Amino acid sequence: MAPAAHIIGINARALRILSSIVATFAALMCVGWAHAQMPSLRISQYKHTRWTIDDDVPAPIFAMVQGKDGYLWIGARDGLFRFDGIRFEKIEPEKKIPNRIDMIGQLLVARDGAIWVGYQTGGVAVYRNGVLRDTGLVSHTVLRLSETPDGTIWAAFTSTIQRIARYVHGRWDFSPNEALPHLEVARLITTRDGTLWVDQDSVISILRPGANRFERFLDHQKARGGITEDQAGRVWLSDTDGSRVIFPRNTKLPGRQNYRTPGFPIDTVTMFDRDGNFWGKSGADGIFRVTKPDPRGALFSTSGDIDYYLEKDGLASKTVSAMLADREGNIWVGTATSLERFRPVNLVTEPELIDPGVRGFPMFSGADGTVYIGQRGSVYRIRPGGRPELILKTKKDPDAICEGLDRSLWIFSTGEVAHFQHNHWSYLPLPPSSEPDAPINYCAPDQNGALWINGSTARARWTGRNWESFPLPVGMHGSVILRRSGSAAVGLYNPSGLASMSPSFSLLRVKSGNALNSLHSGYARKNDFIVGGVYGLARIRGRHVDFLSADRYPRLALTSGLILSPDGVTWLMTLKGIVRIRTDALDRAFSDSRAPLPTMLLDEQDGLPASGIPAAYGTAARGGDGRFWFATAAGVVRLDPRVFWQNRVMPSVVISSVKVGNMLYRDPAKLVFPAGTSRGEIDFAALSLAIPKRVQVLYKLEGVDSDWIDPGMRREAFFNNLRPGTYRFRVIAANDNGVWNREGATLEFTIPPTFLQSNAFKIMCAFLVGLLLWIAYLVRLQQITGRLRKALELRLAERERIARELHDTLLQGIQALILRVQSVANRLDAGTSARKEMEHALDQAEAVLVEGRDRVREVRAQTAEGDLAKAFLAVSASMPNALSKRFELAVTGVQRTLHPLVHQEVQRIGEEAIRNAYAHSSGSLVQVRIDFNPRRFAISIRDDGTGLPPEVLASGAMPGHYGLPGMRERATRIGAVFAVDSDPGSGADIRVSLSGRSAYASSRSFRPNWRKRESGRSFPPVT
Repeated sequence: MAPAAHIIGINARALRILSSIVATFAALMCVGWAHAQMPSLRISQYKHTRWTIDDDVPAPIFAMVQGKDGYLWIGARDGLFRFDGIRFEKIEPEKKIPNRIDMIGQLLVARDGAIWVGYQTGGVAVYRNGVLRDTGLVSHTVLRLSETPDGTIWAAFTSTIQRIARYVHGRWDFSPNEALPHLEVARLITTRDGTLWVDQDSVISILRPGANRFERFLDHQKARGGITEDQAGRVWLSDTDGSRVIFPRNTKLPGRQNYRTPGFPIDTVTMFDRDGNFWGKSGADGIFRVTKPDPRGALFSTSGDIDYYLEKDGLASKTVSAMLADREGNIWVGTATSLERFRPVNLVTEPELIDPGVRGFPMFSGADGTVYIGQRGSVYRIRPGGRPELILKTKKDPDAICEGLDRSLWIFSTGEVAHFQHNHWSYLPLPPSSEPDAPINYCAPDQNGALWINGSTARARWTGRNWESFPLPVGMHGSVILRRSGSAAVGLYNPSGLASMSPSFSLLRVKSGNALNSLHSGYARKNDFIVGGVYGLARIRGRHVDFLSADRYPRLALTSGLILSPDGVTWLMTLKGIVRIRTDALDRAFSDSRAPLPTMLLDEQDGLPASGIPAAYGTAARGGDGRFWFATAAGVVRLDPRVFWQNRVMPSVVISSVKVGNMLYRDPAKLVFPAGTSRGEIDFAALSLAIPKRVQVLYKLEGVDSDWIDPGMRREAFFNNLRPGTYRFRVIAANDNGVWNREGATLEFTIPPTFLQSNAFKIMCAFLVGLLLWIAYLVRLQQITGRLRKALELRLAERERIARELHDTLLQGIQALILRVQSVANRLDAGTSARKEMEHALDQAEAVLVEGRDRVREVRAQTAEGDLAKAFLAVSASMPNALSKRFELAVTGVQRTLHPLVHQEVQRIGEEAIRNAYAHSSGSLVQVRIDFNPRRFAISIRDDGTGLPPEVLASGAMPGHYGLPGMRERATRIGAVFAVDSDPGSGADIRVSLSGRSAYASSRSFRPNWRKRESGRSFPPVT
């Protein structure tokens, strides 16, 4: 059979010699590569992200710095901006300076956190406490800015006369120019030791800490040079002769070789990142990087050549004008049309392995630690610590790769099998049961050395001379073959079958639901198997299957690759990306469905070229050096867990601005809003620039929000319907690695009340409401009093009418009758019995007439002032036991005439109460009080006797007696309040009271006469 492939390499003899050399070298160096840090990434292997004009980037960009708060500050054509990884925010100046264009060429972060701004059209401004304020120098174009340890700000200009100035005590001083050559300044930096370096094209001068004059340090005779400082405090010079250390001077060695970095025809842009890599602008074409350059020169460097990244590699513009390394290790590049970020990642694409075959990138880990990876028409191997190297080209795409017990290599492609043994390739046909284009999914040897294969149509083993086929029942097909050392190989068959592959094929059905359906990967452990597929992850122990469904754990969907590393971590290649799980947590989740399963996901943000998984089995492999390889639809990525990079930088949290109405408060600390404010907007930022999409933010407005609110990617909070008071707004955040800033940022703001919201207004409203209620009460009282007075007047009129009728009819008739009878009696003889009887009858009739007249007079209710007191005294004096009790009567207030009916009823009530006190009280004192208060008239009759029985108080009357009910009825008739208080052994107190408007005969107003002092009189006690 004609060979189906040809070997890329040398002959067998040379291979044996080379293998011996490599083995010897590996034995000597095994410890070295096992612990050595992997070579640094090339720029093309960084995660590259860019923002263009379509993303509202303020291009072109001329300067960049990172503030102490974590913001990326940008000086651009259109002014000053700051970037939080999501939004570009423009900072407007406090006031517009005439004849100044907002084009900014230089930025500086001062030690106090202020941002100093140099304008290309002249002038310097400083951003501090939320305000961008001008400091002068409007006529000077600023080239460079720097700060010395004493807080002095230095500025360099385009002029060759006034070349440099310092800002001291609020003004600019040009005196330092006297010691500098008349050359334009190209670079101005302050090193860690506090020395100010000035590069004026071919002359470098320095100002040492505490010195008053510059001194010349170096004449390098090369124009357009640039100086920068590395992490160790060394000063590097870059010009057309390359890059080298110029300070300390003792690093200059005979015959040293400069790093051949490109020249700088227009401007110098160089810097060192936190890992010691040297970056710069590559002429007018892009950027370059020298990996950790040796200060002794290029001859001593082991990092390789200069690495370039140009427009053809993905840079949006070849015109680079600014570069920055931030505190998280990101490299920022500002160009004429974009802002670009280069971020080191854990997943590195292998540039040789980016062309997937029909089955993607089949992988296999050999017993010696070598990883074999197939792609379209070829197979590569990666030795421990090595790079991918091509070992075989094939006509068909490889499907599966495995190793026999004798460590020979088997490569299955569509329609053929390649076998590498004893440095020799041989080729075999596929089993007769396999269809011509049917792929082979898995292959593995059993403990007897026979090689077993699983495919969509073939189940067979290679005995060393021929293939033996083992057909499956209808509806089942093979997927994974797993093998433990010294044990029989086990095959897994969809949808629910297990098979022992030695000494012959033995199939066993298992109840597993979807757990063993559509499997793509597996791993054999001592006591069980871990397998993954479309529907999740399963663990097989004997005939028992535990299943973690992708419905519950979406990150486990379509697990096509499995690695269980010795350090207790399980790595999965899934539909979502690469998933990292602690193996012990995974086993707990298998055993207990309630156990949590914490995971870490690595996806496109971590360097994965694509999250889609190719149609392949076993897309993960572990090398002997501890590195991992994972296959995606777009290529193979490498992961080295020994140098696994995680962002440990706590994110800064700031409250950037507050908008209330037309007011904007930038970088607020404590605010007092205009009175009546009820709504507004608070903008904040969580400053982790590595992966802003993964930054978690929570905020809460204390007093309004009961719990933390997750705004997602939104970086603003809106508040509405706030009442006057003091509020605290809090924001906390975590970076992409879950490092939380629990302190976060806090803004306290106060909303003063308007007059309508103030306590004074509320008190006034309460007073007015009370006044209105009082007026309403008075009006109602007047209405009731008027109705009562009207009723009294009607009653009085009716009584007067009755009195007149009685007087004019009955009394006058009786009087006439008495006169007639008297005339008849006068005609009788005196002394006769008839006359005596008649005169006796006349005397009785006259007595009745007198009593009738008295009653008529009472009906008319005519009384005079002081009658109540005299009447009560008269009643007291008329009592049979008057001398046995002490009687006290007091009158308070200005005595006024009572309404006749009121006077009569009150007098009757008082007389009845006095009689009862004398008759039924066993005490020795009776007290009467008459109160002529303008607002309310009242009388009180009190004794010190035994008091009323409780049952009398409860019923309001004593059986067989009508005194109390009569008094209560009289009080009701005049609208008075009648009350009886009595405690056993403490006497009784009867009180009658009614309003002054109802009581007094002429009540003009209820307003008290405050000028008239209350007067009173009392009567001497009667004993």
